[in-house]
Amino acid sequence: MAYSRPGGPQITERGLEMAGLKEGCRILDVGCGEGDSIVWLNEEKGMKAEGIDINLARIAEAKEQHPGIDVKYGDGE
Repeated sequence: MAYSRPGGPQITERGLEMAGLKEGCRILDVGCGEGDSIVWLNEEKGMKAEGIDINLARIAEAKEQHPGIDVKYGDGE
């Protein structure tokens, strides 16, 4: 999987550590784009991640690249 989040998984890992989030936590990825972070959080960290994005094309790409991913239209505001 090509990880497209700026900073890669290292910055996501650091955020999890700073927030004290561990396996089994539920996470909402606001502005999830193609869903790479969601897949990584679910598969590598054992979390229950889902996402929202305001860009319908990005949501379609996420669902195409990662069948079964839980991504919906939504505004983080």
